[in-house]
Amino acid sequence: MPSVPGVLELLLFGTLSIPLAVAGQTPAPTSVPALQTADTLSFPKEATVIEDLQVKARFENDGKAVYETLLRAKIQSESAVRDNGLIAFSYFASNESFAIKYVRVRKPDGTLIETPLESVQDLTSDVAHSAPMYTDQHEKHVAVKGLSVGDTLEYRTVSITNQPSLSDSSRFLIISPSRPLHCTNCWK
Repeated sequence: MPSVPGVLELLLFGTLSIPLAVAGQTPAPTSVPALQTADTLSFPKEATVIEDLQVKARFENDGKAVYETLLRAKIQSESAVRDNGLIAFSYFASNESFAIKYVRVRKPDGTLIETPLESVQDLTSDVAHSAPMYTDQHEKHVAVKGLSVGDTLEYRTVSITNQPSLSDSSRFLIISPSRPLHCTNCWK
């Protein structure tokens, strides 16, 4: 039975000799596809194509957090109309306020159909029905007006966390392999 150093020599020498033998060969030419812009990309087989999604977050020193979400999605099939015809937004009522700023449909000809915000329903989620002592999760349901195939769905929401769900010393943790340039409330 060979010794451990002998096996390591064999593995090391064997792996070094393979690239040396291949080094004399020229690699086959490869073609690199040109970069495509968003205008040239198309996804005809997808039911919904998210054209723009922005999530902006602001964290205050007192633990408050404000999240703003903007979405623009192209509806390309009947199944997408069914899936996006009723939108449900989740939030926790005890420490969060949730506002829908707008839900609208942009038709291919540029016509804009606004969904009236008076029709928004604030409901207790199914999870809260099953275990009310553990959660206060709510959902705001919006029935989108005038949505059909070929339309673009747009919405904007703002969520404000009034009380931090974690203790004061651990509001937000970013795991990074390198040292951050600027860090507030970092763990030492």
